[in-house]
Amino acid sequence: MLCYNCKSVMKKTKTDYPYKESGLDNVVLKGISAYVCPSCGEVNPIIRNPLAVHQRLAETLISKKSILSNREIIFLRKEMGIKAIDLARIMGVSKVTVSRWENGRERISSVADRLVRTLYRLKTLEQMCALARPEVEKLRTRSVDVEKIKELFDSSCSMMAQTEAIFKSIGKQAHGGRISIQKHP
Repeated sequence: MLCYNCKSVMKKTKTDYPYKESGLDNVVLKGISAYVCPSCGEVNPIIRNPLAVHQRLAETLISKKSILSNREIIFLRKEMGIKAIDLARIMGVSKVTVSRWENGRERISSVADRLVRTLYRLKTLEQMCALARPEVEKLRTRSVDVEKIKELFDSSCSMMAQTEAIFKSIGKQAHGGRISIQKHP
């Protein structure tokens, strides 16, 4: 492989790679393969499964004890595949508030932090339900006992949808900046 910068032949090696492309501070991929240019020092990592790496990073973030940083909020929002304006709408805050969290001008509250983490978990569950549903349907045609599995699966996915609907019904009211929960039909 040739270096993109100086066109020298790169050498494949094992290295600890600072994963700046993630957008997170202090993420280092330990002992991964990479091509390193002996002339200019350019490093091209070989990341075999970037989706799994991002999933692992997100799981680490939602499990940490401290409040999410601005870059961590951005990372989780992007992993959920939603725009900042949609996150604001779901959480019942203004798009300016989300912007301030993400640019580091305002620290996210502990309640909003928990909501972001929960939303990520819901999105993950939603994706798993979408992947598993066709397989459950295939099994359903083979056995009566699988009907119980389908019922459990459907109830789990239904609870996830109900929880997401509750989050969407949360709205910020103009009563002293307090958050109230609107009645859900």
